[in-house]
Amino acid sequence: MSVVIDSPALVADLVRLSEEKSQRAMMYRLRLQADGETIEWLSRDEQGRVVTTTDEPGSSPWLKLKLWLQSLFVDERLL
Repeated sequence: MSVVIDSPALVADLVRLSEEKSQRAMMYRLRLQADGETIEWLSRDEQGRVVTTTDEPGSSPWLKLKLWLQSLFVDERLL
């Protein structure tokens, strides 16, 4: 999910927050693997090294189950 907001004041606040180490742990960059389907989540650890995973951060088996159940009722193309 993403949001686009045209606001210099909000951008300044976001830049300030992104410079705080505690907030950096919750920021991720996404990219597709070579197969063109698998999403990789990239973040940085405390030492600044890039950490890559294919598991969505913060997800749980319960959340995955709920999302799967919702997918039975809502066509993904409508989202």
